[in-house]
Amino acid sequence: MTDPLIRKIIDTDLIPTDTLLERRNAVYSYLSPVSYLTARRHRALFMHTDGILMDGSILCLFVKWFYGFKIQRPAFVSEILVPQLFKYAISKQKGIYIVGGSQDEINTTVSVLKKLYPGIAIIGYRNGYFSGEKEKEYEYRHITELAPDYVLVGMGIINQETFLLNLKRTGYSGIGFACGGFISQISMKKGRYYPEWINKHNLRFLYRIYKEKHTRGRYLKAAVLFPVCFILDKIRDVGQDNFFNKQ
Repeated sequence: MTDPLIRKIIDTDLIPTDTLLERRNAVYSYLSPVSYLTARRHRALFMHTDGILMDGSILCLFVKWFYGFKIQRPAFVSEILVPQLFKYAISKQKGIYIVGGSQDEINTTVSVLKKLYPGIAIIGYRNGYFSGEKEKEYEYRHITELAPDYVLVGMGIINQETFLLNLKRTGYSGIGFACGGFISQISMKKGRYYPEWINKHNLRFLYRIYKEKHTRGRYLKAAVLFPVCFILDKIRDVGQDNFFNKQ
């Protein structure tokens, strides 16, 4: 019996990228070794999403080592979401709505994206800070009425997934993607966040530790806890298999 979280990751990776970008009424999250530590405590929330993509070579390696599956999209946010989604949206004349970051960060990000991707249709955007549920409910209705093809939400793990799932329940029928720190990263770098050689050698986590002091504690914690938790989850799966095989 495979952990449902890992099963959803594998199933999502089997979906062609073009299909991901066209399948409507869907919410997609993504996981890295850092966010896995949180997601494993909130499995029910992530199981309500329509798919979980990967963003980190280390997590991909662990899935390959312990489950025998090679992830085809190892860097979702930096390699798929940014170039492929935006270029696809331009070619198909699809609208995008973005939520996340501070007001300065989202303003800068939108300005940068319009320069990097001429013709991109960002039909709306706002910061990721809300005064309460009433303001969020207003935003759900506002986005649903605008009906963008894609909604990107970067509000931190759990908050962004919850926002997207509530947006879907409100009636939004497009495609929602959780995008983590993408908005902050673009606004900091004023363009492509990771140097090409960093992407080539899958050193994104080391680059973030170097560039973003506030991430260092999380990455050091994940360096210790992620392998332990992943292996414990796998042992639990094996134990469940043995239990059911004896029935």
